[in-house]
Amino acid sequence: MAEDRINQLPDEILQHILSFIDIYEVVQTTILSKRWKDLWRSVLGIRLHIRSGGRRRRRVSQFLSHRDAAAPLHGFHLSFDSVIRVLEDDEAFVEECVLYAINQGVQSLRIQSPHRGLTTLRLPAALFTSTTLRELELTQKGSEIYVRGRLSLPN
Repeated sequence: MAEDRINQLPDEILQHILSFIDIYEVVQTTILSKRWKDLWRSVLGIRLHIRSGGRRRRRVSQFLSHRDAAAPLHGFHLSFDSVIRVLEDDEAFVEECVLYAINQGVQSLRIQSPHRGLTTLRLPAALFTSTTLRELELTQKGSEIYVRGRLSLPN
């Protein structure tokens, strides 16, 4: 039987590796072994690619609620398929994700929306007064990004 080298890596390195893949795949790693069962709870970066459908959004909300609140969050990347249309639920979901990231002390936040996706991206005011945020990337092709209030990022 071949030697299992990946399981010899420290948790910090495995968590760093997991931060480069979508959370749906991160959660699927829990079946690899007992060691991987709770590794996803403290991943350093969260990548969410949202496809159409409310079921996935509920899973994301469950993921966020079960993540270790004491674990640092270095990056949060939220992107959408082009088939998503703006609905009140979509705006509330984006706000939930951004507020979660800010409350976890995120350092890098990226939100990408396609040309035919959300027509207006509204972001919560708390985003623009974050004391931990160092990098903010907002990408929305073909439409506008609405900012409530003034932009004041101390870091």
